[in-house]
Amino acid sequence: MNVQWIVVLKVFVVVFWLFCASINTSLAAATQQETDKHTSFLVFGILPIVSPEQLVRRFGPLADYLGKKLGVEIRIETAPNYKEFVKRTNQQQRYDILLTAPHFYYLARHKAGYRSLVRVDRPVMQMLIVVPVHSDIRKVRDLAGRRLAIVDPLALGTMLVREHFLRSGLDPDRDVTL
Repeated sequence: MNVQWIVVLKVFVVVFWLFCASINTSLAAATQQETDKHTSFLVFGILPIVSPEQLVRRFGPLADYLGKKLGVEIRIETAPNYKEFVKRTNQQQRYDILLTAPHFYYLARHKAGYRSLVRVDRPVMQMLIVVPVHSDIRKVRDLAGRRLAIVDPLALGTMLVREHFLRSGLDPDRDVTL
């Protein structure tokens, strides 16, 4: 792997961790009624930021801890994409405990009655636009006519990038391909 891609990979890892650190952790109250609807477990819905296997590895210890403290089994569940996760959260109210992004929590609160018990506060969420080291791209306007790889279109990071393009004079729907 050449140095250029190692730098890109390192920057991606930093961006990913900044995103993960800024996720709003929202737990719905684990009431007896919620326990009764599943008989013996609660469903911990986690925003699909990585593969289901990685989510279980990363959040399994938290689910185990919560299960011990609440005295009930906690089952981790996610969705194949952000759109389905939002649907399962707000329309189906499928999750008893929820770990979601700040902009999705707003919907979960107002549409499905979730309430925040725990959150990670960050003064500013930051995203990086990364280009190869030897690229001729030096400023955002240089991205006009280019194609960019992004995370899910509903992701907060994508929304921040789109907003930055607009502030820089680029129309994200016309001037670049996302």
